[in-house]
Amino acid sequence: MQNILGKPALGALVSCYHLDEQAKTAGEVHRILWKVFNNGALVLEKLIVKTLYRELNVAQDERSAFEFEPMVLMAKEKLKSPMGRSK
Repeated sequence: MQNILGKPALGALVSCYHLDEQAKTAGEVHRILWKVFNNGALVLEKLIVKTLYRELNVAQDERSAFEFEPMVLMAKEKLKSPMGRSK
């Protein structure tokens, strides 16, 4: 997330909203981002998913409905799989 928000903005989220402690799940990240950025959170969530998928070499169907939590969970499962980061 630092690459997306920048170090100062991420530092502010960690300091003010305890992002590092409270955001154990994608749902908590979603809740905090929406609390801080309101509708702008959608853009950040899309960038987070796009970055995760690119790092994991996973194709993203941009025509399907965007759902942050399930997409992050899928990336997490891919990371845990025996193939892991197969680049």
